[in-house]
Amino acid sequence: MVKIGLSANAFSGNLPTNNGLFLPNLEVLLIEFNQLTGNIPPSLCNSSKLTILGLAANLFTGPVPKHLGNLKHLERLTLYQNQLTNELGSIKLSFLTDLTNCTSLVVLEVNQNKLSGTLPNSIGNLSNSLEKLFLSGNQLVGTIPKEIGSLRNLNVLSLANSNLNGNIPSTLGEIKSLQRFYLGGNNFHGSIPNEICLLSNLGELYAEYNKLSGSIPSCIENLREYGSDGRVSTNGDIYSYGMMLLETFTRKKPTDEMFSAEINLRQWVSASLPNKIMEIVDGDLLRMQNGSDMVTSQRTLFAILELGLECTSDIPVERSDIKKVLVKLNKIKKQLLHIQSI
Repeated sequence: MVKIGLSANAFSGNLPTNNGLFLPNLEVLLIEFNQLTGNIPPSLCNSSKLTILGLAANLFTGPVPKHLGNLKHLERLTLYQNQLTNELGSIKLSFLTDLTNCTSLVVLEVNQNKLSGTLPNSIGNLSNSLEKLFLSGNQLVGTIPKEIGSLRNLNVLSLANSNLNGNIPSTLGEIKSLQRFYLGGNNFHGSIPNEICLLSNLGELYAEYNKLSGSIPSCIENLREYGSDGRVSTNGDIYSYGMMLLETFTRKKPTDEMFSAEINLRQWVSASLPNKIMEIVDGDLLRMQNGSDMVTSQRTLFAILELGLECTSDIPVERSDIKKVLVKLNKIKKQLLHIQSI
């Protein structure tokens, strides 16, 4: 057996404690979005060829097994949305130190658990290949270690809603590949370091609900987007406008805990259109005066969300230009006026 995929079912109970002994050739294990309980068995580490281990969105408790650090080939570890805690008596997230042995790790998601304590300085020794690190939605304390600047290939860093404090370390400016940085919902104080302006690839920075003060770095005041040739692209404003539309009409934020490396706000909206539009739109927008308006309103909401998707395309040159946006907005406005006149 090389690959096992059992995600998105209704499995319950504990994982077998001896599975690794009988699956020495296992490379992929995906059992996310179930109702599995109990501890993550250390015997998983006996499947030494694992490259992808997905246990997210279950009800696992107890600590993250330290022996996961023995999985030398591990590339992706997703443990988000469980009830995992620290090892008894530990004041640091010691499993992060263990995972420094996983030199091929690209994605690490442990957000939305019950992890508490401080981030160890060894966080900077995680894999040089690490691109996505999600630690948000836990019960952390202390500061961001300056050593985090050693994660030079990181492009997504999420530390939101984690009770962290102190200053934002200037060493973050060394992560030149960083594209998305989430710090909201913490207790950071002081100013945003000017080194943030060294992050030329940064497209999203969320630091809401903190205690930050001082002046805003000029690069944030004039936040822009660069094309691959190094020239400033005017598509950045269109992207921001499109994201605003998606946030407004779904009442969701890109930093909400339901979003992760697996699916972001844009992907969630895109996957829901057109058949599930009424499930994702803000409920307050669905209060109609009479049932006859429903079909027309669905069409209008679909047009708005579709415009938001067009403005937030992952490829800048595929985004609608401002003239096309204005034409579509005027058309939507006429539809809304028609609904109100009925």
